[in-house]
Amino acid sequence: MQFSDGEEEKLGLRDADEIDLQIAHALQIAPRASWRDIGDALGLSATTVARRWEAMSERGDAWIGAYVAGPYSRMAHVMVSVDRSRHREVLDRLARMGSVVSIEEISGRWDVVLTATAISVARLSEVINAVRAADGVTASHTTLSMGIVQHGAKWRLDALSPAQVARVSALGVHGLVEPLGQIDAFDRDLAFLLGHDARMPATALAQKLGVSINKVRRRFARLVDSGWLSLRCDVSLAMSGHEFVAYLQLRVPPAQLQEYARMLTALPEIRLVTYMAGPYNLVVMVMLRKPEDMPPLETRIAELCPRADVYDRVVLLRFHKRIGRVLDADGRVRAFVPMDFWLDMPGGLADER
Repeated sequence: MQFSDGEEEKLGLRDADEIDLQIAHALQIAPRASWRDIGDALGLSATTVARRWEAMSERGDAWIGAYVAGPYSRMAHVMVSVDRSRHREVLDRLARMGSVVSIEEISGRWDVVLTATAISVARLSEVINAVRAADGVTASHTTLSMGIVQHGAKWRLDALSPAQVARVSALGVHGLVEPLGQIDAFDRDLAFLLGHDARMPATALAQKLGVSINKVRRRFARLVDSGWLSLRCDVSLAMSGHEFVAYLQLRVPPAQLQEYARMLTALPEIRLVTYMAGPYNLVVMVMLRKPEDMPPLETRIAELCPRADVYDRVVLLRFHKRIGRVLDADGRVRAFVPMDFWLDMPGGLADER
């Protein structure tokens, strides 16, 4: 049975936060599913789902974008120190760089960690050099990703029941249409539009790109099914309730590296797992509700990966930018910067709130 917003609230069946989280979780699994299909899977009306998503989006609490995923892009973590007297100014300037997709204020020796991306190592080097040369950056240290085992698009809110997850998962399944082949200007333009809004209807995409709807659908399926383009639904930390986010930098013997990385992806608290080149060779990002949850998680990691040593623990104090979205102090979207993997887009902020 389906209920509208008013009926649910009147009957006290589910509180508003729970409903919003369920909708966001469903969109993490099937980002482009119709409101009707999402509603059917969750026992909600299509109108309720659409209206609640619009409200979440307008608040800046939830968003869906797209980006070029590994192994088709190159990524580095750039730790930087900044002039403390110009902290906000420097971060705002770095946030305007389309190839710096994420910026996080952190604990420890460095002030900020930036995630830099590009389509090749050579172009990634240009991004890193631009960060190093940025006015107000006083020092930096770079570690290069050697491969992403699990990225943020795979992390889930855990707001749905197993039965609901199964129903929603069926909405996002479709077969491989054709091999990836050569990426051309049309693919890049399509990725650019989806980066801003990965739910943009095929009709709107076709109109903006000046092509047929069938071409948009065919190319979209090719880019997503091949893994070149990743769609991602994110929510603010205030909405998800995850107060404590941290990186664990691990040293793992090479013989155990792949096995340990694979096992760590099974832990629901872990959002990112990536191989790194540097003094540590494996980095995991953990999402926790409170700091006290960290010791038990580390105990589980030690049991799963007994030969892994923790090189350092880096706590995220604030997200300034996440996958192109510039965030306010509460983690809500205030602007979008188009992600530039080719280093040929003009800088500047868009969609100021």
